[in-house]
Amino acid sequence: MKHKLTPYNNAQKDLLFWIKEYIGSKVLTISINKKYANTFDRMKAHSQLMSATTIKNFKAIQIDIRSKGLSTLITYTNPLLSLYEFFESQPKLKQLTDFNTDYRDKIFIANKKKYSEKTQVGYLIQINSLFKYIENNSIDDSGEVPNFNLGRTRGGKRTITPIKKEDKKVTYLSPSEIKRFINGMETYPFRGEHTAKPKLMMKLALFGGLGGDELSSILRDNIKLISNPTGLLIGSYIRVIIEGKGNKQRIVYIKEELLSKEYHSHMKYTINCEDGLLFCSDNNKKYTASAIYQQTDRLLHHAGIDKGTSGIHLLRRSYACMLAINDVDFSIISELLGHGNEEVTELYVDISREDMRPVVKVWEGF
Repeated sequence: MKHKLTPYNNAQKDLLFWIKEYIGSKVLTISINKKYANTFDRMKAHSQLMSATTIKNFKAIQIDIRSKGLSTLITYTNPLLSLYEFFESQPKLKQLTDFNTDYRDKIFIANKKKYSEKTQVGYLIQINSLFKYIENNSIDDSGEVPNFNLGRTRGGKRTITPIKKEDKKVTYLSPSEIKRFINGMETYPFRGEHTAKPKLMMKLALFGGLGGDELSSILRDNIKLISNPTGLLIGSYIRVIIEGKGNKQRIVYIKEELLSKEYHSHMKYTINCEDGLLFCSDNNKKYTASAIYQQTDRLLHHAGIDKGTSGIHLLRRSYACMLAINDVDFSIISELLGHGNEEVTELYVDISREDMRPVVKVWEGF
């Protein structure tokens, strides 16, 4: 059921209404702490939350709910309480519909020294998510679906993230370093005869953008060689179905030629990993994130690559950066990485304009 966009015709009262609706939906869906799994009453907590008539009352109720079993609710409530404080400080914000990208960005400009970059990213995600929730669950006075268009100009062009990036070294592998890393795997003294397994893991991270947790969780049945998977992808591709955070599924397609040798060799290798996993340790158990991280580090060191950071995350970041260098839209990169927000991807990629160099075609020559 859709609600009226501005039931009170007052910016702060309408914002509290929608914060309650949004957080109420989280109370009904997010995971309960194991300790309280048998005692937490979702419906009762939801009813209490919806009964709040003031922001002060709402604050007290959400703290009580968190203490009784939904500790992760703070991820959603803190950013929106900060948003409410911002509304209170802006006398020109008389209606909820007055809120736009400029106002959103003022929040981060004003608090850039108060919050870390990571915290700011979390706040930005929740503010965007709240207004997306409002768009999906309301109608305006004329019966139309509202569009706050956050993160876009009036003309629809995407704006630059309002979050000031902390000064940091650009950490991704250049095309020449990627080639050196791949060539280095051919001379690395792997333990055991089955060398295709670690090589395939590394190439899935490089050419598919998979993270460590994703690599360790791929099911053997979820990776297959297919032909002409879509109207735009012609030829032979390795298709990987990935279960990401929050059980969100995505599909990655990688040209067969990029990992053909390793893929076919590993799929012929007879091993019964627990739970039907594609990769597992020597005792058939699921790989830990630490084991994958350490293996990546050893291979980087063997290739003579030192970027000031390491681990499988560097390979995933390199995949994202290669796409960005080739002017792939951030919304598409977000989808490929399994990110829920473009701003996260922009901070994740972290490429300076001066460092962007032309590449004729993504992954050509690998």
